[in-house]
Amino acid sequence: MDAIQKRLVVYHPHAGAFRKRRGKVLLQRLQSALGPAAELVSAGADTTQDRIAALDARSDLLVVAGGDGTLQHLVNNLHCAFGPDAEWPRLALAPAGTGNDAARSLAGLVGRDLRDPDTLGAAVARGDEGVRGDLGRLSWHGSERLFHNFVGFGAPVDWVHLAESR
Repeated sequence: MDAIQKRLVVYHPHAGAFRKRRGKVLLQRLQSALGPAAELVSAGADTTQDRIAALDARSDLLVVAGGDGTLQHLVNNLHCAFGPDAEWPRLALAPAGTGNDAARSLAGLVGRDLRDPDTLGAAVARGDEGVRGDLGRLSWHGSERLFHNFVGFGAPVDWVHLAESR
């Protein structure tokens, strides 16, 4: 892989940290750690899909600032933009969700605390390769979705609403 050129930080303004007002501080720290070339965009912005599709798989970085749901959303954006079998841009996770299950799992694999934007910025500056993660593929009625560590129907959605209410 080439040296990182473009840094796109996609955040979810309703993820756990943003609801608790820590999200703005996280974005400021990410911008500082990743440098002035880092572009911040809300996951719900009309141009998000186009910005993701414009990333170069060899030299660009997509940083997900959110939780498991934001990661799920962006994995499927990457799937739509690049396809399931093509090389994707590098992906980094800055946990800012409610549960952050994927971040906890990845932290064990890479051996560092993913909650610290300065650590993420230093890893990017060093050109750390990171690790590859597994994705699942769910197909039904001609439609296809990817998932990163969990797929559920019915009751799991109720569990999320219950967890968010506490």
